[in-house]
Amino acid sequence: MFSIPFGVSFIDALTDALLDGPLSRVIDFGADPLTLAQATIYVPTRRAGRGLAANLAERFRGRTTVLPRILPLGETDALELHSLEEASGGAEIPPAIGDTQRLLLLAQLVASWSRAIDRAALRLEADEAFTAAAGAAGVISLAGELARLIDTLHLEGVPLEELKRLDASDFQEMWRISATFLGIAGENWPRMLAELGRSDAVDRHGRLMRAYAERLAREGSRHPVIAVGSTGSIAATADLIASIAGLSNGAVVLPGLDRGLDRRSWSLLAGREPAPSHPQYALRRLLDRIGIEPEEVEEIGNSSPALAARARLISEAMRPVETTDAWGALAGAAAGTSQLRPEFEEGSEGIAVIEAQDERREALAIALVLREAIETPEHVAALITPDRGLAERVSIELSRWSITADDSAGMALSRSSAGRLALILAELAGSGLEAANLLALLAHPLTHLGLDRSLIERGQAVIDIALTRGQLLPETFGALRGALAKCAQASPEHAARPRARLTTSDFAAASAVLDALDGALTPLLAVSRRDA
Repeated sequence: MFSIPFGVSFIDALTDALLDGPLSRVIDFGADPLTLAQATIYVPTRRAGRGLAANLAERFRGRTTVLPRILPLGETDALELHSLEEASGGAEIPPAIGDTQRLLLLAQLVASWSRAIDRAALRLEADEAFTAAAGAAGVISLAGELARLIDTLHLEGVPLEELKRLDASDFQEMWRISATFLGIAGENWPRMLAELGRSDAVDRHGRLMRAYAERLAREGSRHPVIAVGSTGSIAATADLIASIAGLSNGAVVLPGLDRGLDRRSWSLLAGREPAPSHPQYALRRLLDRIGIEPEEVEEIGNSSPALAARARLISEAMRPVETTDAWGALAGAAAGTSQLRPEFEEGSEGIAVIEAQDERREALAIALVLREAIETPEHVAALITPDRGLAERVSIELSRWSITADDSAGMALSRSSAGRLALILAELAGSGLEAANLLALLAHPLTHLGLDRSLIERGQAVIDIALTRGQLLPETFGALRGALAKCAQASPEHAARPRARLTTSDFAAASAVLDALDGALTPLLAVSRRDA
């Protein structure tokens, strides 16, 4: 068992340990270069796997070697599933159900529940609507929430049948009805999967992982197996890590185990009132699962004195509330002083606190710090946050200065130019010719309709001025063309100034745009009206 401490480059330290450090005791490829190729290394994410592979390739530059098999633990991809199927020894687990089929089947459950609810039991008035699953969109939304709940239960290793045991007797009627539905879903969903000969993808992944863990514990492994960077927060992952830790040719490398946390604080993390929000909680559970103490874990890599001091300071700041009386030891020797002891002062150097008044100012402050780093020679800066909303707000602030943020999370399809166009078209299909969606479609830079963009922009302005201001937009393209022709023939004498400025050529441009829109959108709108 090993751990790479806070402040040390995880991939660099891991590579050093593999090639000529403690992990070389597990993989000794000095005599046989193919030994490394026979090893399997489990990493937390695909990105971590790519980083490790690149680091190993760099270290072997100029020499021929075959890299180990590097697989992600935390992301269910085809390569990992295929590898787990091989490693599990052919465990009989049904194939996974497709995401779309699963969502639609769960939507059927939700729709049936919504229709079957006894309105009298809800004590609703005759004209009062029950909107738990209003319309197709509501049903699909609730089905998606139910799917996420089912996946969470699978990840935690909780049988779906446990949903039947939910006790909501002390809650309001709505909560009791929801609990009843969850019980019905927990009972019926496994039955529906069994009838189809399918399983949930997350459940299948976990069962394959457990089957592999059991096989490792039972038979061992001919070749080295190493798990790195995982906290074992998922039950099946913890089982696999525990099995790897028990192998004679296996090793586990933990991320940032706090070996300096005092015994009382460590015991409180998983006591009668566990502290799941503590950063060491998952590691505490994992070590308990393996059956070792923090002192038995060997550290790999050395952090600088400043970073080691900062790690100690952060550890103190994150103490369980029951042991915060130990904070008195942080102060200097003088009674009543607020100054930290020198070793903790060193850990606080370079840390600044900004208390922003709201989310916009928070994003702006971070963006300013990043911009300053960019404009300062040899400075490097990064924003590390689990808050995707904050990351996006900072990216928007940076874009005001023509700075493009390199977001490691990538960009959601819905936020791309093509994705936004698809969303606009979906809105038009769902709600018809609403002014906002129609104008947004014409304003989108990817909308061409076989016309020049300048003509579309001109036509959009005319449609906006002539057809949307102070009136409802007609519901069909025929009515739109009629309204446009009527506006073109009307006298501009008493019209508002923007309308009075429109010329015959302006109306001709708008008419050409409407004709092109009619040809492009009529099939889509016809399908949406038919489905409605």
